Amino acid sequence: MNTYVFETARRLLTDIYGALYEMESGHGFRCVKAERGQIFLYRPVAGLAEGNLGEIAFEIESHARRAGRGVVETRHFFRQLKVASGHPTERDSRYDWPRIGFTDKEEVTAIVLELKAFLGVGR
Repeated sequence: MNTYVFETARRLLTDIYGALYEMESGHGFRCVKAERGQIFLYRPVAGLAEGNLGEIAFEIESHARRAGRGVVETRHFFRQLKVASGHPTERDSRYDWPRIGFTDKEEVTAIVLELKAFLGVGR
């Protein structure tokens, strides 16, 4: 079940970001193309907050540019998305990117729908 939820997230995120590339560490996948929005999708083996089956970290400025919105508005969007998820997340000392945790397929689907709406994907 854990793998199914994570793979659902990976598959749905490719609809937004295109191909996601596996991290050399094996801790997850990433999109580092600034024009698409930079993300890291972390697996449970990456040391996630307790209970999470995955966490997605978002780089603010690349998402603001893609959405055609300001950095403050984009930061607020991700803050609200994290609150809506209701899950604590871990922090990476190297990247001060907001993270959203998930525990099931329905949460992944909700996160992806909100992202698509914010970024104007699928209009």
